[in-house]
Amino acid sequence: MVLEIIRHSPYLMMISIYSEPKIKEYLLFPAKPPGKAYYFMKKFSDYELEGRFLEGEGKIKILAIHGGMSDYTSLNPILYTLQQNGIGSLSFNLSGHSPSTKHIHPR
Repeated sequence: MVLEIIRHSPYLMMISIYSEPKIKEYLLFPAKPPGKAYYFMKKFSDYELEGRFLEGEGKIKILAIHGGMSDYTSLNPILYTLQQNGIGSLSFNLSGHSPSTKHIHPR
């Protein structure tokens, strides 16, 4: 499903999609999700931020935004339970909130 959407969107085709987090060593809670997960990286001028889509079976999808001083994995207990119940989610890291902000050109 996710890959079909990407194939039909010119903007999303510029974002690489992968099956394992590239910044796993920086994530607060790197446990594997119970179902299918897709990860993506968005480059900015001097850093990159990773996001994750947890695939669900139903029509319900949610956007999950983590709190300060954390990353998208801080919501794993909630999002993994939702995924086990067929609810998909999209979450991503926020700039400067944790070591998961990957700096390309440190200042």
